[in-house]
Amino acid sequence: MIIYHSGDVDGLKTKAQLIQKVEEEMIKKDYTTALEACYRALSTFDLDRMFEFDIVNTELSCLLRNLSDCHLHLGDIQAAINAAGDSVKYNQTCYKAHYMLGNALLVNKSFQPAFATFVNALVNHCNSRTTTDISTIVEILKKICLTFMRLDKQSRLVDIQAAIPVPMTYSVWVHVLYGFILEKNLVAANFINKFMLTLKPDNQKMDFNLKPLCDIEVLEKFPECMHFIAYLLRCGCIYTALSTQEGDTFINAAVRMTFFTGIPEVLNILCHCLQAGQHSNITDREGNSCLHIAAAQKIEKPVIARHEVIQLLMTTHISPFLKNKDGKYAIDLLHKEDKRSRKFLQKHMKIMAAAKDVNNPDHHDRESSPATPKITEHDALLKQKQPTDERMKNDDRQNDTVEDKCNTCQETFDRCKACILEKPSLALKDLSKLIKSKHRHKQIEEASVVLIADFLAESKDIDIPDDLFKIPQKLFTKIVQNLVDQEKWKQIYELVTKHNIVHGTTSLAGFASEIRTEILISQLIKDFPNEKSSKLIEEIVNCFLRNGGTVEPGGAICIRHAVARQWYQLINTLICYHNCDPQHLSLDSCSTPVHSALILGLQKDPGNFSVLRKCFELYAKNPNKYGRLDHKQKNRNGDTLFHLVAKEPFNPKLKQVAELLKQKHVPCKEQNKDGKLPLDYLKASDPRYKILHKAVEYDTIQLKTAEKQKKSNDEHSINKQIVAIKKNPLVVNMERKKDELKQNDKIIDSKPIKQHKITTESYLSQIEKQIDSITPKGFILEPSSVDMCKEINMN
Repeated sequence: MIIYHSGDVDGLKTKAQLIQKVEEEMIKKDYTTALEACYRALSTFDLDRMFEFDIVNTELSCLLRNLSDCHLHLGDIQAAINAAGDSVKYNQTCYKAHYMLGNALLVNKSFQPAFATFVNALVNHCNSRTTTDISTIVEILKKICLTFMRLDKQSRLVDIQAAIPVPMTYSVWVHVLYGFILEKNLVAANFINKFMLTLKPDNQKMDFNLKPLCDIEVLEKFPECMHFIAYLLRCGCIYTALSTQEGDTFINAAVRMTFFTGIPEVLNILCHCLQAGQHSNITDREGNSCLHIAAAQKIEKPVIARHEVIQLLMTTHISPFLKNKDGKYAIDLLHKEDKRSRKFLQKHMKIMAAAKDVNNPDHHDRESSPATPKITEHDALLKQKQPTDERMKNDDRQNDTVEDKCNTCQETFDRCKACILEKPSLALKDLSKLIKSKHRHKQIEEASVVLIADFLAESKDIDIPDDLFKIPQKLFTKIVQNLVDQEKWKQIYELVTKHNIVHGTTSLAGFASEIRTEILISQLIKDFPNEKSSKLIEEIVNCFLRNGGTVEPGGAICIRHAVARQWYQLINTLICYHNCDPQHLSLDSCSTPVHSALILGLQKDPGNFSVLRKCFELYAKNPNKYGRLDHKQKNRNGDTLFHLVAKEPFNPKLKQVAELLKQKHVPCKEQNKDGKLPLDYLKASDPRYKILHKAVEYDTIQLKTAEKQKKSNDEHSINKQIVAIKKNPLVVNMERKKDELKQNDKIIDSKPIKQHKITTESYLSQIEKQIDSITPKGFILEPSSVDMCKEINMN
């Protein structure tokens, strides 16, 4: 029971005063007093005109909307629905009235009418909008999303945009997703993120604060937020705002987030910014650079290795000689067993030290790197274990052997080094022979490998002699690895391809096991921006994938790049052989992922339906996880998969696909938005016609079976209720009493049972009674001018 504080309202007499009182109490969130003020204000309206719903009354509509809001906050949901419904009746084009009614219905879990009401709110707002501000649209869309998620998946449309009559740009959905993340409604954020994968980004200039997106709780439950942050960075958001803890730097935060989620996309973008010379060598308040964090941070998701992050950071020329406040270098923080990361970091330190020596002639005064003493100390220990005399004899013997057998090796190497630019083929042949010689000198061998790799790295088109592919496998792998370190992907592709021709397709299997495909694609696109190079990039990526290249979980970035550049064979490779999720596949804005998979085989990669079969396989295995691969859904045009097959000109492959769809029981008795069935697109002579006709027959039988089952269930339910009534002890006692009456032949007169009068009052009649009940006797209203009440801004 609500207790009204009459004293707060009794002194107010005019409509304007009462309406102002409502607004003041709503702002204070004193909904009990606001509710009383609403009823007082309603008593000032002409009751005869209050029932004229065909006349727009914005003032009354606004007051009823506030009344509904009060009821909703006080827990009277049905009263809130009634008041909001009346608010809509008095002003049917007011989006706020529709929005309030939608809120009440949503709380009441009436999801279908709530969804329709929120859509009405959106349409009415868009029709009346006079500014470019989209904040209200975003708030309404968030409510639409929350309601759409709760609708029955079988009856709702394929995606949320298809259910909204107003087309929304990608940037609007970006605001919706950002809003959900700020509210930490990560279930809704994940839902919208998956939907946005089907849309084409418009890359408009954005200005969002990225710090809230770095929250560890958000990243733990919604790791895809990393892709969203990367998109916002590409749209111009300030990257220096990234931070995971107090006193953090943006690059340190990116390293932490990468290790936490296993997604390096944000770090890639920031490293590109650092390569441009911005904010190099910055440290946090503990003196840690990004290399310190990369060396010490715990890896939560082992999909990305520590050495990969260190290798990526090395491209930004960050100094490895920075000490933190504890006086430690980054290399000092590495785990002893992490030899690979140590190797990369030591190499980086040597390169940086050499560069510093070149720029500083007085390099002897420079503090030596922490890696150098360890190596020197290790060598000294080894030498101590060997007797001096014996070591000297061995050294002399080795020198004599080298002088005897390798007296021409150094000359050959020097000659090749001098002429490799003018006569590359001859120099490569001689170097290959030098490497293959049985008495090859270790130092010359290593120098030859480096010379060959450096030459190939700078060469664009060169006829590589066959002799090079006959050198020992270990040394050839060193050449390839040297090129990997220099990121010379095209040269690696040419070398590996020719080596595979000579030694078999698996001759260098595994050389790319440390290379992330999404990073490779991004770098290739940067190196070869020309569209004519698209086919070459696809072949390079395929080569790396065949030889152990890794893909991020789900492969969203790779699939997006492949779709954008029309690498349709690569899409097939990624999805069918590298466990990429086909739910990320979207060839156009109208298609679901499974429709896109069919279009891939029909038009883009004709005759290849491997991706479609993969979709069927994944959905059958886990319908909940792969819900967007449901082959019974429609696209935004209302087309089933059978519609797409029927619209294509006939070829033998289409008959096979039609058979496949029939086996999977894809609906064939469904109309699209043009009101056509799949059969309407075919002539009776078409070989597909008979297949689709059988599919229609199956749908008809299934429909009849479902109706019979429903009828049987209804009858069974009714019988259960009858049995339950018969078993009810009250019914048994009544029957017993009837039998006793018959046996005794006694007539008992009884008064008829008094029935309570059932009345159906409109909500306004109830309001009128409540007004009378709370209006004190002798209460006189002063006339007031008709002031339009101020509308409460939507929260």
